Amino acid sequence: MWDLDAGAELRRLALPAPLGHDDHVAGLKVVDGAGGPVAYAFAATSDATSDAVHAWDLRTGWLLRTARLRAEPRWPGARELSVVGGRPLVSAYDAQGRVTIWDAATGRTVSAFTVTPPPDFATLGLAGCRPVLFAARGLERVTRVLDPLNGRDRGAPVAVPVSKFAGTATAGGRTFAVVTGFGEGGFSEQVWELTAGRVIGSEPVEEQEEGGGPKMAAGDRHVATAGPGEQVLVWPLTWR
Repeated sequence: MWDLDAGAELRRLALPAPLGHDDHVAGLKVVDGAGGPVAYAFAATSDATSDAVHAWDLRTGWLLRTARLRAEPRWPGARELSVVGGRPLVSAYDAQGRVTIWDAATGRTVSAFTVTPPPDFATLGLAGCRPVLFAARGLERVTRVLDPLNGRDRGAPVAVPVSKFAGTATAGGRTFAVVTGFGEGGFSEQVWELTAGRVIGSEPVEEQEEGGGPKMAAGDRHVATAGPGEQVLVWPLTWR
């Protein structure tokens, strides 16, 4: 983990067990807990039967706990770690529109429902100070705002020209997303504030391979995304 303000390495966290050949860390988030900051890492396995979220005390690097997620074997869809309202959550969706949400701290299922029509991309966040599920269909160029407990529409859709969500983060009651796709100038990466439905900035990028999209993090004043090579792009925020 890195301190982006100082540009220096902050701490290295050791996974309690090595990852398999097709396994990967699908997300790393930090939550400010009562006892200090806690880092959560989502270790996703190829068949979804051994998915786990590991939690460390960020000050000491000590492993605090590991939560096992009860997922359907060989879950065919995407899975993501999010922090919403200070609560770490894992969401999953598939091509049939099935959505499952887990509490990442305990591994317990929070909700399970089906979204119709099935979204191409889905992510958890905040809208109107309430937890929501943003569900996007690229061809329709809109992102629906859904209740994360039952999948019902909670507000008006957001007009985001989504080709692919390449990363999301929530900070200060606002949810941000890296959106990639083709525009008039070619392939580009945009940072959107989904909560307000507005674009923060855009940067031309090389086309990303499937599964290789950039990650991101958000704070009170900036959004950080992966740039070319080992660079980090920092986008300033305005609070209005």
